[in-house]
Amino acid sequence: MRVRRIALLSIGALTPCAILYLAYLAVSPVQTWTVRFPTDAVADPKAVTAVETSLLSRAGALGRPTVRYRGSGVFEVELLGARRSPEFASSVLTNPGEFWVRAVAAGGQPSCAASAPALFGPGSIEEARLDFNAKNEPVLTLILTGSAGRLFRDHSRQHVGEMVAVCLDQRPVAVPVIREEAGRYLQIGGFKSPEEVRRLAAILQGGSMPAGAEAKLEAGAA
Repeated sequence: MRVRRIALLSIGALTPCAILYLAYLAVSPVQTWTVRFPTDAVADPKAVTAVETSLLSRAGALGRPTVRYRGSGVFEVELLGARRSPEFASSVLTNPGEFWVRAVAAGGQPSCAASAPALFGPGSIEEARLDFNAKNEPVLTLILTGSAGRLFRDHSRQHVGEMVAVCLDQRPVAVPVIREEAGRYLQIGGFKSPEEVRRLAAILQGGSMPAGAEAKLEAGAA
């Protein structure tokens, strides 16, 4: 009979940091999700890689993620140390994330229609995060690419006091007023809660994904 040899690691051989990390793993909540996309949206390796990259980035706001493609449009997302509700996680993992900031004419109404002038959109964001302003109100901090920053600087310089429409999937999520000239670094206010900004930042940080995704929590509690 063939016997498998199993190496056992003595606790005495571990550093204090390693011991703490093992203890963390033992008590950390774990969630396992399956995220299903339309098969035609991930029909080639390049599309699979793009979705995998977006999911990994977005899931970083939910826990310590691992993403695997299981085939037929299905991705498995494991979250170690899951720290958000299932509702929050499902939204982050499935939202298409089509993001635009559109100009609003003086005296006009905010619009997310494609006909409204776009100031910047997909591919224009290098970093998105939740911050708080001097009044302790939640704001979305964005760092734009160089080209997007230059375009927004030109617009903001000429349109101080006017509104812009912050649009996600063709719906306005905020309609802030331009207070001063801004460039690559800007903060957007007008949100109702930190959770709203945290969710939006996670989606924007991961970039857009194909529409029609469905997420199911397979294992783990909130």
